[in-house]
Amino acid sequence: MMRLTFRWRMLLAAWVPVALVSVLLAAVFLNVRLGELRQIQQARWLAMTERLAGDSEGSLFAGDRAQMTVNLERFLIEPEVRWAELQDAQGRRLQGNGVMPSDVPGFLESRRLDTEEVKWMRVAVLSRPFTAQPSLQSYVIVQDGHALGYVLVQFERLQLLRQEASLLWQCVAVALAGLLSGGLLAWWLSGKALVPMLRLTKMIERIGQGDFAAARLANDYDAGVDPLGSLQLVLEQAAQKLGASQGSLTEQVAQATAALQVKVQEAQQANLDKSRFLATASHDLRQPAHALGLLVGHLSHVQLDRSAQALVQQLEASVDALRALLDDLLDLSRLESGSLQVRSQAVALAPLFERLRQDLGEQARGQHLELRIRHSALWVQSDPVLLYQILLNLVSNALNYTPHGGVLLCARSTQKGEQVKLQIWDSGVGIDEQDQERIFQDFVRLERVTSSGAHGMGLGLAIVKRASTLLGHPIQLQSRLGVGSCFAVLMPSASAHALLVPPEPAPLDALDVLIGRCVLVIEDDVSVRQAMQILLTGWGMSVLVASSVQQALEILEQGVQPELLISDYNLGHGSNGLQAITEIRARCGPSLAVCLISGDPIASEAAKAVGVNLLSKPVRPARLRSLLSRLIQAT
Repeated sequence: MMRLTFRWRMLLAAWVPVALVSVLLAAVFLNVRLGELRQIQQARWLAMTERLAGDSEGSLFAGDRAQMTVNLERFLIEPEVRWAELQDAQGRRLQGNGVMPSDVPGFLESRRLDTEEVKWMRVAVLSRPFTAQPSLQSYVIVQDGHALGYVLVQFERLQLLRQEASLLWQCVAVALAGLLSGGLLAWWLSGKALVPMLRLTKMIERIGQGDFAAARLANDYDAGVDPLGSLQLVLEQAAQKLGASQGSLTEQVAQATAALQVKVQEAQQANLDKSRFLATASHDLRQPAHALGLLVGHLSHVQLDRSAQALVQQLEASVDALRALLDDLLDLSRLESGSLQVRSQAVALAPLFERLRQDLGEQARGQHLELRIRHSALWVQSDPVLLYQILLNLVSNALNYTPHGGVLLCARSTQKGEQVKLQIWDSGVGIDEQDQERIFQDFVRLERVTSSGAHGMGLGLAIVKRASTLLGHPIQLQSRLGVGSCFAVLMPSASAHALLVPPEPAPLDALDVLIGRCVLVIEDDVSVRQAMQILLTGWGMSVLVASSVQQALEILEQGVQPELLISDYNLGHGSNGLQAITEIRARCGPSLAVCLISGDPIASEAAKAVGVNLLSKPVRPARLRSLLSRLIQAT
């Protein structure tokens, strides 16, 4: 309920009694005047009817119908008369004139025919002075034998109703005038009474806003006469003291604020410089890790003694951890730098699920866990690169914190079909309720031993949170300690599009198809080029290496026909891997199987646009070998 101001309460207190008295007096006056008006009109109609009865006495006595007609026509001159008739002593009509009504009361009829529009009057025509008192409410009935006949007249109430309406409007006008004058007077009086208080209130309000000079706005108060003058004098003295203190505090606050702004700008600039540096240096940072991973992948397949094999396994674990940390840092830097552009489109979940199965299947088997990914024919509206990054981090994190059992990835449509919910279930260690918000912060890693023995930097879920916020996909979490967790990603559904079915992955017993195959490698980095040559040679392939597109073309001019082409995206000197693929295929034919390798996020969209397989640096040797085997089998 709305609360009224003090002035409105004063106004209502003064105006409501005035309004009640005005309305009551107007109602009483209207009622009295209406009664008087109706009585006067009734008496007038009765007099008119009696006059007609007196004028018709002779004609009734003599039975002169012509004279009756003359009397009636003379009577109808009155504007209020609608119908008049003469009746004999038995109530039978002798003569009538005017607008004949549809229903005329009979002699012995007792029901009332008066309405809001008409009034019936009936008077006996006597042959002697009569003493009958006709009713003012309806027509008159007298005993037989005392009257020569009767006069029955119907009067129209229209003029009476107009007079009543005019009287009503006059009373309403008088009442409204009284209400308005009373309201204006009450408003003026309340304003005069509140002016000093309102001025003092505004003065206090301006002092609260820092305008201490406002205390001198009402110096006309006399403290000896007006009680508010003393209050104003005290406030003016307090405002002077506050004004002096405010100047000192304002200067101190301004100095502290300026210093704080400088520090904040320095911190923000440093953070932006860090993110931009990591995003820009992505290629250079990935190169050594990529070369190291290829060399370790080669060593893992070399016949060594047990001590050397144990050393290689430790080295391979360290490389995997380095690769994961590097991926997290670079992914986080791209999200923070603002250089990542969201490309929302209709995305089929089936290819993403299959890619996850290939990328994380080996990790699940190495940890003796079951990775179940249910096939889904649903489509969603999202960015395929960022969505895959979210799913990869969530499923990989679930595998890391699941000591036994497994991980399930599934998708289902909501009840209305407008959204799709992706769920990642695990039977892992679970997350305490008080930690469920904290785990999405940067560098937060719960102190629990992972099933894989890996110790990350606590950036995986932070990347998920940033990417989901960028895409507008809410993340939900349900978890119980010792039972497991369920991460859910909500996203809009999309209509299905034509989807190219990817080739089936090569079975394990078909990986020897690489033996003896000729592959051309284009890589401008010496260490990566040498590591790639060593790895591919170890797989039994015939390897040709080139540092540029020009050198690769010179090799082809010698009559060599490669079956595979592996190219880095950034080749230096303004050229890239897609240009190299175009020129090599122009020489060797469009059916040449190609693979693009890059650590640059721009390469992903470019490769997808031309339908080229892309592997992100640092590349896992097992994934590279699986892709090359599928490409050979598809040709």
